[in-house]
Amino acid sequence: MVGSKGTILNTFNGGLTWSRQDSSQTYDLLNVYFTDTKKGLIVGGNLDDELDGGVILYKNNDSFTWYAVESGTFKNLHDMAVTETGACTIIGESGTILFNANYMDVKIDTNITPVEYNNVLYPNYPNPFTNSTMIQYELQNESLVRFEIYNILGQRVKTLVNEVQSAGLYNIDWTAQDDNGEKVSSGLYFYRLQTSDLVETMKMIFLR
Repeated sequence: MVGSKGTILNTFNGGLTWSRQDSSQTYDLLNVYFTDTKKGLIVGGNLDDELDGGVILYKNNDSFTWYAVESGTFKNLHDMAVTETGACTIIGESGTILFNANYMDVKIDTNITPVEYNNVLYPNYPNPFTNSTMIQYELQNESLVRFEIYNILGQRVKTLVNEVQSAGLYNIDWTAQDDNGEKVSSGLYFYRLQTSDLVETMKMIFLR
C-alpha cells in the first residue's frame, strides 16, 4: 500500500498488521503494481504541484529497497498496466503516456508523448515569504529571457536571468537579495518575465 509523503506500508499476513517502510521519498505515491513478491513498480508525484511529479520507483528482489527511475516527465503519474509479456504503460496528468516493452528493464520510453510547454509565468511560492521564494515559468520556444525584480517605486533591485534559454520549465529561487548581495527591505515587490513572446509581471510580499 502506498500513500502521501512517500508512505509505503507492507503486510505479510493478508492485511492483519501493517509496517511502514522507508521509501526515502517526500513525494505522494499514488499507485503500486507487483508481478510477484520480488518485482514491483510505484508511480506518483506531488499533488500540491502538478509541475513537480513524474515519480517512478522499482524493486526487483527480496529486499525492501525501492530505486528511483528517471521518468522524463514532471507530470504526476497515476496508474499503470503491465501485460503478460511484461509491456508496461504508465499514464499521468495532461495526457501523459509512458511505455516500455519490458517493464523490468526500467528504462521508460518517453518519446511517445513529448512534453509540450507554454509561455506562462506562475505565482511564486510561498507568498508572502520570509527567507526565499520559488518562481516557475515555461518557455514554448527558445528565447532571450530577462527576469527581474522591482520594488514598489519601480526601481530594479535584482536581475535573476539575462540570457538565451531553450524551451522548457524553469525554477528560480530568490533569496530577497539585490544585485549587490544585500538583503532588501520588507514590502511589496514585483517580478517581471520578458521573452520574445511574453511580457508578464506579478507581485509578491517579503517579510523580514
